[in-house]
Amino acid sequence: MGTVNRTAPVGRGSSKLKSKSPQDRILEAVVYLSMIGVTVLTIYPFLNVLAISLNDSVDTVRGGLRSGQGNSR
Repeated sequence: MGTVNRTAPVGRGSSKLKSKSPQDRILEAVVYLSMIGVTVLTIYPFLNVLAISLNDSVDTVRGGLRSGQGNSR
């Protein structure tokens, strides 16, 4: 049978991996920030519905829930 070449490292521990260029780091940051934004925009309506369902209905009729304002009425 043939021989297997085991001299080249394989996988994440490879010493032949290039370091990331500044453009790659910027692109990666933009991708991560955009994914965080999409996640927040997706989860927020569900949290709002949950808060309204657990709150007294009178508060919801008065104008909804407001964070950090307390009872100003």
